[in-house]
Amino acid sequence: MNPLPPLPAAPQNLHLGVAGWDDPARFAGLGNGNRDEILAWLARTFNLIEITASYYQPLAPETTRRWLEPVKANGRLRFTARLWQKLLRERSAQSPAEVQRFLAGLEPLTGAKRLAAVVAPFSHTFHNSPANQDWLRWLADALAGHTLVIELHHHSWSETNAGKNLLAAGLCLAHVDQPRPGRAFVFPLETPSRLAYARFDGRNQAAWLAAAASRDDRHDYLYSDAELAAIAGRVRTALSRTSLGCIVFNNYPRGHSLINAVQLQALLRGAPLLEAGELRRQFPFSRRTERN
Repeated sequence: MNPLPPLPAAPQNLHLGVAGWDDPARFAGLGNGNRDEILAWLARTFNLIEITASYYQPLAPETTRRWLEPVKANGRLRFTARLWQKLLRERSAQSPAEVQRFLAGLEPLTGAKRLAAVVAPFSHTFHNSPANQDWLRWLADALAGHTLVIELHHHSWSETNAGKNLLAAGLCLAHVDQPRPGRAFVFPLETPSRLAYARFDGRNQAAWLAAAASRDDRHDYLYSDAELAAIAGRVRTALSRTSLGCIVFNNYPRGHSLINAVQLQALLRGAPLLEAGELRRQFPFSRRTERN
């Protein structure tokens, strides 16, 4: 695989990369499918990787410890991890033992100062209520010592200054770029916050709202040059208002997340926009998985 062109230095408070490297189907063509080589390539190209496997079950410490070796050449590389779904869906799971079970798998990354944040992606039905506000406060207390980023979607969080109150309580809110059915809470990326966290899932409106569409179909979207230019402007504003920004692309089918992450990285470094077609030729697996 040919090396990507050198770029000017990135903003020092920016971490940018992709989600789900731990899903072997997403980046199998990099490094001939070798997981260590995939991780090493991503660490050479980006400085942020969002772990998605942690959402489905707690990780084994032995697993995350192995990830440190392939990324050691990039001292600025950070991971973020999505919170175990049990802690997001089951009130009965609100116990120190369950939290420790989740955190134990991340301890090698925490100890190596490689974990930037834990991301709690609540469902679209998680609404603003006293009980759910208590849930968020419990999570913040349970994960004390870790930066906690909350993903909220239900429109009720935009009412009665609920979002501002969460920020005032020290929580960080994520900006999630995805199609929205009807009303929804969208936390503005430019809002001043301790950490600016943005996740780009794509804008495939038709597939996103189609009941029969697969997860891959919903995320099959390549951001255009114009969309990336607008995103870059918003990210610059956010970086001027925070001490740290984390930007994650999750539009993974056909290499789209890699292409868009490299393109946005170039824009934020003051370099010309790299052409998507040329980048696609740099990622051989993108061609193999291209639909007829």
